[in-house]
Amino acid sequence: MKQKMLLDYNVYMAKYINPQATQRSPTATDSPGPQSPESSPKTTRKVRRTSEEPAEPEAWVNAFVGRIFWDFLGEKYWADVVSKKIQMKLSKIRLPYVMNELTLTELDMGFSIPKILHASKPSVDHQGLWFDLEVSYTGSFLMTLQTKMNLARLGKEGEGLGDHGKEG
Repeated sequence: MKQKMLLDYNVYMAKYINPQATQRSPTATDSPGPQSPESSPKTTRKVRRTSEEPAEPEAWVNAFVGRIFWDFLGEKYWADVVSKKIQMKLSKIRLPYVMNELTLTELDMGFSIPKILHASKPSVDHQGLWFDLEVSYTGSFLMTLQTKMNLARLGKEGEGLGDHGKEG
């Protein structure tokens, strides 16, 4: 069984926040002194955008979805829930008579999520809420299935067809 690579939460979340803001190095004026009230954990500072940093309106959505997926992709409980749902769907597939049931033996959902690149303005009409999303996914999803083939059934069926085709 594959062991998942453990990621640091800050490294994981940095992928979903504006890259220019995470690459910006703090200067001496940015960091308060150790005895300063601004160094208190309860004090929050907002990072000001400079004119060279482009606004990325979808960044907050990507950060929010990334935070949800941090728990979803890291917990065995959720992998078991997804495995059970997939196994239920696999059990409903009609298979050839020579195949036994498909069984999910391994599931690796990776650590990447789809990233929203652009979102249109939402609109509402009598059919509901509408918006367009441009989404990119560069991750992986690995699922291993197992089944058994009973080729003896195939031979018996072939013999039965041969008997009907003979004259006599």
